[in-house]
Amino acid sequence: MERIGTRLSRELELDAGQTEAVNKELSQTAIQLKQVRLKGVTETRLIALDTLRRIQQHVPEERRKELRQRAIARLAPWGLLNEADQQE
Repeated sequence: MERIGTRLSRELELDAGQTEAVNKELSQTAIQLKQVRLKGVTETRLIALDTLRRIQQHVPEERRKELRQRAIARLAPWGLLNEADQQE
């Protein structure tokens, strides 16, 4: 957002007060966007955990550990599952 503010200020030839006001607005937007991203990741994580739980019901007991390990390997890079999720 800082770059956007700098660019707007330069391109629109804003004075110091206007630049400060624009940067304040952009800071608020940055906070809102961060909250939206966090909410999206949290909801996606819950969906991933629920999906794994539902799929496990259809997998033989002796194969569930492998399923969980595979799911973690695929989804951990995105922060959706981790080793702590390996518990049944």
